[in-house]
Amino acid sequence: MLGFARDLLTAALLGTGPAADAFAIAFRIPNLVRRVLGEGGLHAGVVPVEKAVARRDGDEAARRFAGEALSTFALGLVALTALVQIAAPVLVFILAPGFSGGPEAATAALCLRLSFPLVIGATLASLASALLVAQGRFGWASWSPVVVNALLVGLLLALDEIAGGDEARAAAILSAGSAAAGFVQAAMVLPPLMRSARAPVLSFPRLSPEVKRLASLAGPGLVVAASTQLAVLIAMQVASDLPGTVSRLHYADRVAQLPLGFVAAAAGIVALPELARHAARSAAFSAAIDKALALAFLVGLPAAAGLALLAEPIASILFERGSFTAADAAATASALAAMAAGLPFAVAARVLSSAFFARETPRPALAATGAGLAAGLVAALALRGFGAGGIALSIAVGAAVQCAVLVAGLVAAGLWTPGRSPAGHLVRCSLATAAMSAAVVFGLGRLDAALAADAGTLMRVGALALLCCGGAAVYAVAAFAAGALRLSDFRRPPAPLA
Repeated sequence: MLGFARDLLTAALLGTGPAADAFAIAFRIPNLVRRVLGEGGLHAGVVPVEKAVARRDGDEAARRFAGEALSTFALGLVALTALVQIAAPVLVFILAPGFSGGPEAATAALCLRLSFPLVIGATLASLASALLVAQGRFGWASWSPVVVNALLVGLLLALDEIAGGDEARAAAILSAGSAAAGFVQAAMVLPPLMRSARAPVLSFPRLSPEVKRLASLAGPGLVVAASTQLAVLIAMQVASDLPGTVSRLHYADRVAQLPLGFVAAAAGIVALPELARHAARSAAFSAAIDKALALAFLVGLPAAAGLALLAEPIASILFERGSFTAADAAATASALAAMAAGLPFAVAARVLSSAFFARETPRPALAATGAGLAAGLVAALALRGFGAGGIALSIAVGAAVQCAVLVAGLVAAGLWTPGRSPAGHLVRCSLATAAMSAAVVFGLGRLDAALAADAGTLMRVGALALLCCGGAAVYAVAAFAAGALRLSDFRRPPAPLA
């Protein structure tokens, strides 16, 4: 939520002008890495390998593995950051060929150089968090981004005065502040790891067999976890010669990432250890997939419907102020509604991908990601004439293709048999979502005046909150009535017998 507040302040400060487009492109790479890592991108490699080492060779071997992983990753990240400092203009040209020769290119290169060190801090923080998760400790991994975003919100509140109204200067300062925040996050997570039961034994970087195994799983894991962000990056590249479209896609993505971060990340991170525990038992493994998909559908479907139906008031109320105009809000709403269509597929894909990583067979998940990105690129090129909304729809197309390929791969490998249970749950969640959607549409008709642009801010926020809370209440009642949600879902399961 604090990260979302950060995005609202950024929109008010930069709007959708050249500096905003440049910042959106430059920050896309480090932000992609930060989001992917923050949503458990490294967990797909770290958790299975660390557990396997501890089980096979004991805690001391697990400690040595953790230390080798930290030092090796740190060295590689420093080298990568140095390379980006040199190649920043080339990377900007690749990411946004439409910037060539314009003022955005130089601003984007500067912002990329300033923000990319964020990757060092965020990656080390994520690696430390994954090692803590492997020990069953989730707290520090959850709270560190909160503190980081609180610091960035404070910077943004003072940034207009610091930058003196210069949007390009503000973008550069924000980029540098984001990089510093990554190191703050690492400084929060590493000390608890060093005090844990399996504290890493630090050593010189070494490509031990375990670290190589980690890299072989973490590399595909990061790509798969980044599938949605890579799809957005492709969409921005296609839109880079359309003024203002890049930043509109960026702001729409920030809203869409709110439920995606909650639902997809939670489903993926929580499902992975459960799937890994049942990896050797086919019936239990298939049942664990069904259970994770049930959670994904239960929250993903109403979130997608809510975003699509409320895209216009959300975009207007959240962003339409300062340099962000009504036309910008309308275009952002169009993109947001299109992205919402892909949300259920993206959430399901995260769960289905975790099934392959739990069995340490990442290639099918990587192939599905490639198929989805290719389909998204073709769709973006075909739909670019429809503006931000058309290009954003390509992201949903890519997510649907990725999900379909994952289902086909799991079924073909005999790892999952889609039965009556997940199909019935999907139907029940769909019925509850339909009831919620009808209630929201009814409410929109009654609250039209309260949501109008000329109504007061408090009135508009209150009306939107009423629609959101009312829709959630209707969905909860409908989900209980349809059997998609049960009281037993809220009870703590009994502790396993020794």
